[in-house]
Amino acid sequence: MAKFQVIIKWLGQSPLGQIQLTIRHSSQRNKLMVVVHSCRNLIAFSEDGSDPYVRMYLLPDKRRSGRRKTSVSKKNLNPVFDQAFDFSVPLSDLQRRTLDVAVKNSGGFLSKDKGLLGKVLIPLSE
Repeated sequence: MAKFQVIIKWLGQSPLGQIQLTIRHSSQRNKLMVVVHSCRNLIAFSEDGSDPYVRMYLLPDKRRSGRRKTSVSKKNLNPVFDQAFDFSVPLSDLQRRTLDVAVKNSGGFLSKDKGLLGKVLIPLSE
């Protein structure tokens, strides 16, 4: 089992926050399991704060059916999710896969305050 704490930042800028994940693969089940534990020190998307959630894809597959999302944590810059997700993928395919993890602001159905808070790509070849 590998536990990651990743600092999210744009190139050349200060950190936008941190995300803590656990990533492991079950050869018996042919599943990649990802636990999204928490985020810390996220930026406020608007003056009301942020309504963050985490969205993941296992690249190169970006189909909607391959998307995984946490619940939204309202007005929280240090959300705790502790949510587990899995992707069907054999161990032999992991070398060619990358986990695309984005922290996004929900902002509500008609809100203009939707958007990306930060993103990280984790190559699974390592």
